[in-house]
Amino acid sequence: MINPDTDREKRFPGIVSNIILYSGDIFRIETGGGGGAFPASERSFERIKNDVDDGVLSVSKAESFYGINITDSN
Repeated sequence: MINPDTDREKRFPGIVSNIILYSGDIFRIETGGGGGAFPASERSFERIKNDVDDGVLSVSKAESFYGINITDSN
């Protein structure tokens, strides 16, 4: 999006290229929340554990969202 919330606002669908920007333009990118491509039930224990170990996911969220019993190794 260029110049959001102004009378010069321009929105672009999906992937675009070759957008011309001028001095003073505001350029904003909006992305999805990264919900994933598969059901949570199909995620492997190892990947969930790695996210917990890396601090991306808390132990309590891993247990409540994925329904598994996990121990924080840190």
